[in-house]
Amino acid sequence: MVRKGTYENPYLLYSIFFAFIWVIVLMPFVMRGNGLIAEADSFNQSFPVFIYAGDYVRGMFAGRMPLFDFRIGLGDDVIATLNVHGFGDVLLFLTAFIPIQYAEEAFIITMLLKYYLCGIAFIIYIRKYISHYLFQVAGALMYAFTIFALVYGSLFWTFINPMIALPLILYGVDNVLENRKKLSLWLILGLFIPSLNGFYFLYQVIIITGIYFFVVSIIRKRNIVKDGFSLIFQGIIGVGLGGVILLPSIVGFLSSTRTSVEGFWESSILSIIDLFFAGGDFYFKSFQYLFMPSAYESIVTIPIILLAGAVIILVGKVTNRSGESGEYREFAVLWGVCGLLFCLPVFNRIMNGFSYATDRWYYAILLFGIIATVLVMQNDKFFSRKAKVMFWAIAFLSLIVNLIYSDKGIGDMLRTLFFVATICLLPFIWNREKDREKWLFSYVVIIVAASGLFVFGPKILGGSGFSAGFKPHGAALAEMQESVSLIKKSGNEFERLDIYSSSLNTSLVMDYYGTAEYFSMLNRYVSKFYYDLSISPVIHAAAYNLQGLDSRIELASLLGVSHYTDFELNDRGEQETVIKFNEYKLPLAFTYESWISEEDFRNMNPMKKASNMAMSAVLASEIDENVLQKNTSIDDENMTMALMPTVKALSGYGCIISIIMRK
Repeated sequence: MVRKGTYENPYLLYSIFFAFIWVIVLMPFVMRGNGLIAEADSFNQSFPVFIYAGDYVRGMFAGRMPLFDFRIGLGDDVIATLNVHGFGDVLLFLTAFIPIQYAEEAFIITMLLKYYLCGIAFIIYIRKYISHYLFQVAGALMYAFTIFALVYGSLFWTFINPMIALPLILYGVDNVLENRKKLSLWLILGLFIPSLNGFYFLYQVIIITGIYFFVVSIIRKRNIVKDGFSLIFQGIIGVGLGGVILLPSIVGFLSSTRTSVEGFWESSILSIIDLFFAGGDFYFKSFQYLFMPSAYESIVTIPIILLAGAVIILVGKVTNRSGESGEYREFAVLWGVCGLLFCLPVFNRIMNGFSYATDRWYYAILLFGIIATVLVMQNDKFFSRKAKVMFWAIAFLSLIVNLIYSDKGIGDMLRTLFFVATICLLPFIWNREKDREKWLFSYVVIIVAASGLFVFGPKILGGSGFSAGFKPHGAALAEMQESVSLIKKSGNEFERLDIYSSSLNTSLVMDYYGTAEYFSMLNRYVSKFYYDLSISPVIHAAAYNLQGLDSRIELASLLGVSHYTDFELNDRGEQETVIKFNEYKLPLAFTYESWISEEDFRNMNPMKKASNMAMSAVLASEIDENVLQKNTSIDDENMTMALMPTVKALSGYGCIISIIMRK
């Protein structure tokens, strides 16, 4: 195992180089003055949920633990909506002990801690297979700084959670295979982590774990049935520990706009080819960006050293010092199986809950590829002439294709020169006799740090310019506070604010009831309500993005909106944003004096629907007209004439949304 000595401790060495590489990788952010909150999803989802989670924990200490909150869009289930964005993540609750003015700093520290834990989990697992501490740390650095982690992790930091959990789960599976009668705490812990962090990623890691179990069991000639029952039993314990969070999350996932089993099977029948062939452009780009860092392509991009490992595995039999085949075979097979499955759109759709094809699980491909490569690195089998030719042929052909289709600017040339040097040098570094481990480790540190710079750095230096898409440091919270700073609430009366804010989930941070929301697991019935009334045109393109009520006074009044955003021309003829008070705001609960059928309602245009909602309840079935008068037509769309005489406020239970969004 690992040699003795403090300086050879893999955890300490990993910590040092992790910090060193991040200092380099963060340079583009420092030069731009940007923080680590991305403009789109991070600003709209991750950051608001992070602050909300801390506020929620503080409320728990005071005896408040709401499961439904009107701060979430028009009002929604807390766990079902927010869990996939981290609500339930233990690390997020650390913000409960940090003043809100330091929320952005806490957000960045928590994100970096997640990256750090990826490598720690990798070392915990790999120490069973790798004896040299430098190779353990090299693998951990490659895993923590993969293109997947840097891009997806910085946009949606919950994507880092399965990267932490998966090595722990696999370590637990190995424990079960060694002794199926003994409980594996690592397996239970590994499954408990994703069970708290959204059904979406738990679903993924369970499928990946199943693939791992079957491949390893077959190669090791294990009893699949007996080991399988033990694995399932212990897995149920780990998942069950997070059941209080997991079950509402599953319900939210299945009722969200992102899940449609019917659509999956329908497309399976209509277009079988599309389910098993992703299209020539996908496979071409996969080769073009095989090892070239890019922040904007949904493909598997691997470190160049993984290509070397794959070539050596393919060219000949790799043996250890005893002449026996190393454990690399298991991971080489796993690497190949997952790589082939990634090429099938049908499997990528399955990994996305039977929705559209996704690349969001390829951290597993990277994990198995890194393990296989590091195992080969530790072997005494070097680059043969055949392996060198194959490696250089594939690498340079991919590099040429990438260069041909690039902009051919100065930055592209600099990036190409860097990879030409690394491609040429790697076989010679790999074949060194003296201090080979140190040379390979240094090589890994260089390519990992360079890849991070090529992702985040400016295009003029060969980067993707990804750091330009992040908020200036300190701006995220300031923008949210500015959007509601001039609004005065009406005491304790229930009211919503239909106001524009640069973050669609500002209501989670500023503690008010809004009309906008931006969630991956958005309730499909809320989305349908917006769609049916043509609210926020963007809904037609993105069913997870609701941008408010478009300042439509009928809807604002029906939904209890006290202030709304409007636009006026100033003295210079320029359009400027103003916030207006709605004098026709209705309370949360009220009843109607008349009704219309749902069939008639569906046949109306969006504007007439809104006017009819101001006059009549929409009912799915006929009722006794002696109980409530049926209204067959509304032609007058004037709010002041139509709304006020026909709606009666009362103190009992009732909400207009429940009428329209009936399941």
